[in-house]
Amino acid sequence: MPKTVTPQQRFADWLAQLREAAEEPSYTRLLAKNRNSTSVTHRGKLNQTGISDLLNGKFVWPPKLVVVEAFVDACRLCAREDHGEVPPKVARHLGRELWRERHSWLVEALDPIGGRKPTEPAQAAIEKREQAVRDAVGDRPFVESAHHDRYGATRSAFESYHSKVLDRDGELRDLLDAVRGPGAYHVIEGPAFVGKTAFMVELYRRLHAQGCPTVVFYVVDRIANSSQDFLDAGVGQLLTALRSDERIAAPEERATQFTRLWTAFAALGTAECPAVLLVDGLDEQLDAGISPLLPVQVYGHAHVVVATRSLPDFRAAVPRHHAMAARRVSLFSLSLSPHAKAWNDDAKRHLQGWLSSADPDRERIATVLCVAGAPLTRHDLADLLGVSVGRIAQHLHAVERCLLPLAVEATGIGYQWAHATYGQFVDDWVGRGRYTEEIHHVLTWARCHAEKGWPETTPPFLLHGLHHFLRTHAAVAGGNHLVDLVTTARRRRLLETYGHDGVFLETIALAREELNRTGGDSAHDLESHFRLDLNQLTVMSRVHLLPRGLLRLLVQSGLAKQAEGVALAVEERGRAEALAEVSEALVDVGDPVRAREIVDQAWKFTSIPDDPYWQLVAMHACARAARKAGSAISDLPIHAYAGSGDQRVQCALAAYWAEIGDREAACTALDQLLASEQGVERRGFYA
Repeated sequence: MPKTVTPQQRFADWLAQLREAAEEPSYTRLLAKNRNSTSVTHRGKLNQTGISDLLNGKFVWPPKLVVVEAFVDACRLCAREDHGEVPPKVARHLGRELWRERHSWLVEALDPIGGRKPTEPAQAAIEKREQAVRDAVGDRPFVESAHHDRYGATRSAFESYHSKVLDRDGELRDLLDAVRGPGAYHVIEGPAFVGKTAFMVELYRRLHAQGCPTVVFYVVDRIANSSQDFLDAGVGQLLTALRSDERIAAPEERATQFTRLWTAFAALGTAECPAVLLVDGLDEQLDAGISPLLPVQVYGHAHVVVATRSLPDFRAAVPRHHAMAARRVSLFSLSLSPHAKAWNDDAKRHLQGWLSSADPDRERIATVLCVAGAPLTRHDLADLLGVSVGRIAQHLHAVERCLLPLAVEATGIGYQWAHATYGQFVDDWVGRGRYTEEIHHVLTWARCHAEKGWPETTPPFLLHGLHHFLRTHAAVAGGNHLVDLVTTARRRRLLETYGHDGVFLETIALAREELNRTGGDSAHDLESHFRLDLNQLTVMSRVHLLPRGLLRLLVQSGLAKQAEGVALAVEERGRAEALAEVSEALVDVGDPVRAREIVDQAWKFTSIPDDPYWQLVAMHACARAARKAGSAISDLPIHAYAGSGDQRVQCALAAYWAEIGDREAACTALDQLLASEQGVERRGFYA
């Protein structure tokens, strides 16, 4: 007989798979990472015996979830230290939602009341969730930065939901033939529920299978429908297609970056493998913000395919000279597929039956999914409604054919209605009064977690989606709640959750947009603007070097104390240069005494950078500031750098000697630099 696998062994196998993917870090190393974890909740939760018990399944009662998460976090830190980033083989094991589901399954399996065993549906759900994570991650590196390309997970979600397309082989062949001709725009028109999105998913699938460079964007009502949503997804995919190490530009520069990258991407196309941009759901774009960003001209073997309803007219959102407004646009009208119609009619009947249940939670879940404006995880819904995650899972499973599961960064799978008409059906069903009531419930829910200082237990939606929710429902919410989200406590939680400031910066942008829209010029509004500006500067100070002149501008604006605060918030390796800039600015505004105090403090950070070149750059900045402020130049063991064979170091050393007035030493350093380049001594040239 086959050996029975206990719940403890199954759970231990999952942990062992993670450790194996992380290249088997030792217990000692895992403990060290846990002791130094940036997460206060995880820090110190592991011990050697506990790790052994976890990996060998030697426990009677389920371990605490926080202990499991601490182990997962330690493995992640080990992998990142070894590779500089978290590789895909490790990333697919890291989903927070995944481990919460596994832990819930274990708790149910070891329930002391009744001794229940894990049910087959529960285990199947976990395996399905694991496959979703594998599909989302694929073979891409898991980059822990604000520019992590998350659109692969969205593509996977749409491909999974629209797994097959019927009755469309003829139209697909015609369109695939069309994109092998001269570059052009192609528009797929059809009414709601005709199957446009399924058609676009299958088109992407076939183009990708044939090796065609392809970029795709699915417009999703209220969630992914703005110009920035399109640019973020589009630029990331273009960079991937071009195999470029370039980073996604700042929001205000992203449109220009997209245009430049599109030109390079278009050049990849050939007659056999055209370069294609696909945009689905153009009729659902926000304020016609996406159409003007589409390529003005198409040429060579580059094509743009958009799917939209017949109304509004897709040409109305672009100027007359735009290629999409030209007569040569090829139109493909999709007729109603009997299979698509039957599917959607059945789905609506299913949704109506689901809503007709006597359980009041279903109407609440349906309404919250409508008002959220961003995907909601099971844990979001459970926390908001005050019911168990298992109960939420049952409700969602009963209506899954109407839901689109989307990967939510760092927190697992979120859910939304798969089509805008499902949301409209729910809206009509519950009425506007219930709709408004749930908006206020979400506001109260968010306020509760904000008052606690955004603890680690904060549900995912309140981190990644709350700012979109507040923007959408500003009229109902009243006031400017977006500004209230710009706090140090919230930023700290976002950093610990995502490892970057992307969501925080997006919140600042939306808050500023709301302030400008209301047009307030009261003292309170001006204070809010300053608060947003200062927080944005603080975020920018996390990079190694601040954009030159920002701190000087603060000092010259009478905000010297704030400039000092931002400089001290810079990462330690860039702090010397930041403080030196503040010191020079203080001299310019007539405060040499404070300038000398600041530059004396700056010298203490010159040895922080690991790279000798950056150490010398920091020393040069401090020397310049000290000379300007009339302060003493620190006596540092600078001669230790003289023997370096690194040309960057020699150049920086020469600049430092010149700054402090030692001309002979500067000439010597330059001679060494030139000799290393040309292989000859050239001292006489500088005499």
